[in-house]
Amino acid sequence: MVSETVVDTPAFKENEVQLFDSRNYYLKGVTFNYTTAFQLSVAISKMQGLTNSLRVSSLKSVKSNCL
Repeated sequence: MVSETVVDTPAFKENEVQLFDSRNYYLKGVTFNYTTAFQLSVAISKMQGLTNSLRVSSLKSVKSNCL
């Protein structure tokens, strides 16, 4: 469980904003490429980009909260 002090840190809030923007960016790309352009491989590539963004973000979050 995350304590209140971790949630209130500027690093956590910055990370949350970055994740929100990444989610919106990649989801918009996936939706367009899958439903409009019918480019399944590009949609999968966008989902991999989101996965990478989540992975990098979680590493930054863990490092900043452990210090």
